[in-house]
Amino acid sequence: MCGNNEIGGDDFILAKLRTNCQLEETFDITNGITIDGNTTWNTNKKVKGTVRIVSGGHLTINSGAVISFANIYATNDIQDIADETADYTKIIVEEGGKLTLDGCTLKGLNACGENWMWEGIEVWGTPQQVQNISSSIYQGHVYLQNGAVIENAIIGILADRKRYNANGNWFAFLKDAGGMVRSDGAVFLNCRRSVHFSPYSVQGTSGGVVHFIPNKSYFDGTDFTNDDYMADPIYHSVEHNSRMGVNTHASMWGTRGIRFTDCTFSSFTDLPIQLRGIGIASDDAGYQVLEGDPGGSFFDLYRGITARWAFDQLSSITVKDQFFSNVHYGIHALNGTTHTIEDNSFTSIPDSSDPDVPFGSYGIRFDGATAYKIIDNNFETDNTSHPAYGVIVDNTGDLPSEISGGNSFKLKIGVQTQNDNSGLQIRCNAYLYARYAWSINPESSDGELADQGECGTVEFPAGNLFADPACPGGLTNSHIYSTIEFEYRCRPETNECPTCISNTVTVEDCEINVNEFSCPMELPCHPCDKDELKDLVEEAGSEDERKRYLMELLRYLVVTDSIGEAAEIIVDEADTDSVGFSKLAVKALISAGEYEDAATELGKMSPTDTTFHDLYGILLTIALEDTLTLLDIKPENETMLEDIGHGDSEEKLIAQAVLEIARGRVFERYTEVIGGGSLTRPEEDTKPAASLVEQLQIVPNPSTGDFSVRYPFLFIWSNFLRQGMKSGLKFTGLKIALRNV
Repeated sequence: MCGNNEIGGDDFILAKLRTNCQLEETFDITNGITIDGNTTWNTNKKVKGTVRIVSGGHLTINSGAVISFANIYATNDIQDIADETADYTKIIVEEGGKLTLDGCTLKGLNACGENWMWEGIEVWGTPQQVQNISSSIYQGHVYLQNGAVIENAIIGILADRKRYNANGNWFAFLKDAGGMVRSDGAVFLNCRRSVHFSPYSVQGTSGGVVHFIPNKSYFDGTDFTNDDYMADPIYHSVEHNSRMGVNTHASMWGTRGIRFTDCTFSSFTDLPIQLRGIGIASDDAGYQVLEGDPGGSFFDLYRGITARWAFDQLSSITVKDQFFSNVHYGIHALNGTTHTIEDNSFTSIPDSSDPDVPFGSYGIRFDGATAYKIIDNNFETDNTSHPAYGVIVDNTGDLPSEISGGNSFKLKIGVQTQNDNSGLQIRCNAYLYARYAWSINPESSDGELADQGECGTVEFPAGNLFADPACPGGLTNSHIYSTIEFEYRCRPETNECPTCISNTVTVEDCEINVNEFSCPMELPCHPCDKDELKDLVEEAGSEDERKRYLMELLRYLVVTDSIGEAAEIIVDEADTDSVGFSKLAVKALISAGEYEDAATELGKMSPTDTTFHDLYGILLTIALEDTLTLLDIKPENETMLEDIGHGDSEEKLIAQAVLEIARGRVFERYTEVIGGGSLTRPEEDTKPAASLVEQLQIVPNPSTGDFSVRYPFLFIWSNFLRQGMKSGLKFTGLKIALRNV
């Protein structure tokens, strides 16, 4: 019996009613096994109990062997699972252990006339230690090759230890991350979640500058496939009257450097759109999704890539040479810095008129992201009358960003902007068909877009090509519809000037040699190394050109995890330049772990800036987590916190906790417990406030995709949640986990 949602599947299970026929099976391994040396399995086996590979142990499964695992819910009482006293059936690779899957299949047991799901693999590690592929006593290691298959797993591989809550549902322990997963040509088939990485971020120093040591896990030529409903019937959507498919193929939290090359992520179209799952989901993670032969692809998914940043905002995603087909939401980035989306194809963007699906379908959407590049991509839909978008950007700020370099659009709306995008240049793109090539701030006239293109000393006209100069259907603003004013600078001799525009747009002709070609905006070196980029910054002929090269340098440093060096450059720039660099400086210092310096930079910003409150909230949350006093609370801020602490907003408990720690205040607190709640005073709690804050964890739950706030009393970090709500991101079924972790 269960009450579940579309994300979690078994979030609210009361009981699982199953037959005990699996207990009547004959197993080759009946009570688990410990591997402490070199062991090879090359024949089929049925397993009940935990296969535990300890330090120094190495299990190899090869020769096409099929290993079938019992279902823990069919072989245990639900209360034993909740109490963590059950006889678990799974593989655990402890620190220093190794598992090699070579052309084999690991799957749930076929019993009682049906296939069953199994728990999957846990690979444990030590979050503070460097990964070493050849030998490591600190990290477990899983290697898959030659078409190895993991099938029908609740989670195929978890790079952490798995724990179970009071309902018997799993969650990541968060204290044993760092295990390595390397995949060459493996297959994850019909798993609810294929792989998840818990926070692992090891810092090093070079010349006194902080840098991050990237995670050595990778996936090359790996298929993440969902071509059937989940084998366990509890994965059922009441709302859609349908069995569920994959939740998320690959997910990460708090990692850097994981690489996906030539991988396929897919679902199937018999599922309702909202149940088709996510290809890659991440929180505070930097990673690359790269080309291969024949190239990576995302098929028939609800979301292709969804990436969110809260604390570590100086990290980025790079997505190159991928093929997105029939994916409702292609790539969505909420925050983050220096993303590169290049040479991808977004085709058959589906009809977004489905009333059950929020917002229109799109290829790319950036909310709050800064200093990004969206270049040389293709966007098209099968029916250009469908309300589909190529690129949507919202509030990406005044740092240089670009949508340029030959993007082509064949759909209803090419590019839509909203709010402040004052650093954005939209250049050198082709609009083969678009009812609105550009839709600038259609929801509100509050906002800003940079003047497009340059005339004069530096000749960089906007250079976009509009293939329908006759204003199709009599739409006088179909090339550029805008509620805000800006200049569009172009060369009339080359048919680069839009003719169907809103009266808020001023077209300025650039009187330059018609043979000069303003596109593409390529760098003098490609690719450029760090020293070449530094030289370009120093030798730039104009301030705009210098900023552009500076963004390329920062992009290079972020992708190579040289965060300390990037932070130094950004802080220096913030002292002399825009508000955007001041904001980025705070984010960079937070990412580098320099919290006191981040607080100092934040103090230079205006408290009236909305970003100030978001960054202030991040620092307060870090202060609570680490029991640090980072901010010298000014009298006016203390008054503000007092008002919030006695109010009814979602932020009240943040304010109360800060004031309790920093000023010794005492507040009544509503404490939620199973079956109800009551008002208590801190001295009546089982733990004092200073200890309570040590329990705080804001966790993107890998089993649900939602944010949980693990804290002994109700606590919601509303700044990030509000930003997500504003951007249209649905935090469905937000759960407050009231257990101590």
